Formats: sequence, C-alpha cells, structure tokens
Amino acid sequence: MATMTDTTNALRFLDGYASILVGKASGGASVIELVMPQGSESPVHAHDEDETVVLLEGEVAFRIDGAIVRPDERGKIVLPQGVPHGYRVESADARWLSITAGRYEGFVRSVARPLTSPPRPLDLAQAVALTVAATEHGIELLSPAPAAAPAPRTPSLMERLHGALASAHHWSPVAA
Repeated sequence: MATMTDTTNALRFLDGYASILVGKASGGASVIELVMPQGSESPVHAHDEDETVVLLEGEVAFRIDGAIVRPDERGKIVLPQGVPHGYRVESADARWLSITAGRYEGFVRSVARPLTSPPRPLDLAQAVALTVAATEHGIELLSPAPAAAPAPRTPSLMERLHGALASAHHWSPVAA
C-alpha cells in the first residue's frame, strides 16, 4: 500500500486520500499528494489551469484528449489547461503529486473530509455538492472515463454520481 508523505494534513478525498503539501497561500504553486486505490478513476474533465502530475508509486493510465498516455520515465505528465483528461489507477494503488496554480487545491479543500471520517458511498447530496464545487473551482466535468484496462474495482466517482442522480430523479446521463 502506498503511504502518504505527510499524514498530518491528510484528508479523505474521493476514493482515496489527499494531503496539501504546499498551499497556494505560500504565494507559488499548489502541491497536493494523492493516494488512490486500484480502479479509482476520475471523470473526464478539463481545468482552467495547467496541471503537472508526478507519479511517485504505482501505475496510472491517463486519458488525454481521447488518447491513453502514460507518464514519462521520470513519472511526469503535463495536463494542459482546457484539455479533457482523466485517470485510472491500474496497480494495487498509486501515489502522485498534482501541481497547479491553486484552483484545484480549492476544489480538494471544498470536497475533502477529515481523515477520521468513515468512508461513505456517494449520495445525491454529495454528488450535487461535488459538481457545484468543481464548477466553482474551474473544473468542467465532461463524462465518465472509459476503463483503460479491466480490473476488479469499486464503482468510480462518476459512476456513483450517475447512479445517485438516476435513482433519485430517474435521470439518465448522456455521453458528451
């Protein structure tokens, strides 16, 4: 299991954990360490800021503008502003740094919970709050990320969002 560098600032975030190592209040970039389990995947989305990812442990496939891309030999991948992207953890778990100008940090802070909070499935209220927070922090949710490779997993955040919305309002997602 991947372990976080700094557990004093660790938060429950989506399917895993986040720790804000350097906050935007420092006057520079925001650096967030993320640890996610196998099968964790983000919806395809686009930011209003560039994001640089440095993979520290594990295997993660990124879908960038429709193509599957892997980090370079140093574990680095750049996700340009406005370009649709998503990720899927393919190893038992993965740990990486997300480096942005700071709006992503605002999103993490707004939807994360204390580490002592128990895990909980995404319900309708949480799905709506997550969608609103994404929009408020310059993140446009576009569609669920297709699986890069089959692997046993729990439903992704977007799948839980769609399920919660569908069961509450008989809503059906339309592919982007």
